[in-house]
Amino acid sequence: MSLIKWLLLLAALIPAGILFFVMMDMGIDPENGDDAVVMVALGFFAMLPFFYLLLSWAFAPLFIMFYDMEPWHAMEASRKVITRKLFLFFALAFVGGLIAMLGALAIFIGMLFTFPVYMAMTYTASRDIVGLTEH
Repeated sequence: MSLIKWLLLLAALIPAGILFFVMMDMGIDPENGDDAVVMVALGFFAMLPFFYLLLSWAFAPLFIMFYDMEPWHAMEASRKVITRKLFLFFALAFVGGLIAMLGALAIFIGMLFTFPVYMAMTYTASRDIVGLTEH
């Protein structure tokens, strides 16, 4: 599942890469204030598919473990479930990202504590949303 996921995520980054090279070829200067705003805005919109897919496949490993699903079916089920509550899950991922950044600031030793907390948050969210069964 991870191989499929990361290959598709890399493919989702292709438009952002093409956009970056087109902007550089057009002579857009990132040091110019107006051009920098345009680059950031266009880069944000070009990265949206990447972030959407990254968020939407968060429950896939849990579906594989708990429901014994095939990787692609688990990814699709995860995408469908998370898309229904996308903004709530985005908020959860944002808070989890802030916690992970705090762990990274502590010379990455904090990641030993913050990564399990984030994984527990993801599991708890999936259990509450989907109603994962206990094995």
